[in-house]
Amino acid sequence: MKQVKEALKLNRLVTLASAGGSGKTRLALQTAAEVIDEYEYGVWFVDLAALNDPALLTSTIIDALGIKEESKKTTEETLIDFLKGKEILILLDNCEQLVHACADLTERLLSSCPKLKIIATSREAMNCKGEKTYRIPPLTMPDPNSNNTPEQLAQYESVRLFIERALAVNPEFRIINENARALTEICSRLDGIPLAIELAAARTNALPVVKIYERLDDRFSLLTGGKRTALPRQQTLRALIDWSYDLLSGRKKYYGADFRFLRRVDA
Repeated sequence: MKQVKEALKLNRLVTLASAGGSGKTRLALQTAAEVIDEYEYGVWFVDLAALNDPALLTSTIIDALGIKEESKKTTEETLIDFLKGKEILILLDNCEQLVHACADLTERLLSSCPKLKIIATSREAMNCKGEKTYRIPPLTMPDPNSNNTPEQLAQYESVRLFIERALAVNPEFRIINENARALTEICSRLDGIPLAIELAAARTNALPVVKIYERLDDRFSLLTGGKRTALPRQQTLRALIDWSYDLLSGRKKYYGADFRFLRRVDA
C-alpha cells in the first residue's frame, strides 16, 4: 500500500496489474480508503467485472458516480463536465476484458479533467499515456527444500494467510511438526497466489493438511468452495483460469490449450 500511495502521488493513473486471484481489488480498495481524505470529492468505486460491452463503459461509470445524464450531451460529455475541476479519485476495477476501451476513455478523461486521478485493476497494463503500472508480487513462500519449524513458517505471508483462513472454518487448526512440511509444499505449489491459498485453506474443515497436499495434483476439483457471494470466477481455481483463458487472443489460446502452459499464459 505504501508503494501504491507513493505512485499515486507522482502519477494520475496507477494500474495494479497481476494474475488473477492476487488481490488487486482488495489492495486498491484498502489503498483508496487510506487516501480518501486527500480528495475533496472523495473516492468512487466502479466495478467492471460483469461488463462486456465497451459501448456501455461510460454509462457504467456515470451510474456508479450517481450522475444524471443530460439529453443534449453524450454520456462522455456528461461525465467530463461532472469531473472537470473536481479533486476526485476513481477506482476502475477489472479492466482486463475491456482494456482497450478503458485505456481510450481513461486517457481522454485525464486530459480533460486535470484534478482527476484513477486507480485501475487489470490483468494487463492499459499501456496508455501517463500510466504507472504496479505489478503485485505473490505472497512470500517458504522454500520447499527447507525444514522450517512451525514458528519459522508463520513468518511467511502465504502461510499466515492459510492459517487465518483455516481458523475461520476450523477453530481447532494448528501448525504442528507433522503437517509443517505439507503446508510448505501447498504454499509453494500454489505460487503464493492468495485466492488459491484461501481455497485450499477452506478445505481444512474436512481434510487434514497432509491430505490437501496429496490431492493438489487434482487441484481443479479440490480448490472449490469459495464464498458464495464472490464472483463465479473467484469461487474455484478452474473458473479463475477459465476466465483468464477466455480473455486471450486466438493465438495465445492455441498455445495455452495444454494445461501445462496455463500458469505461464495467465502470468
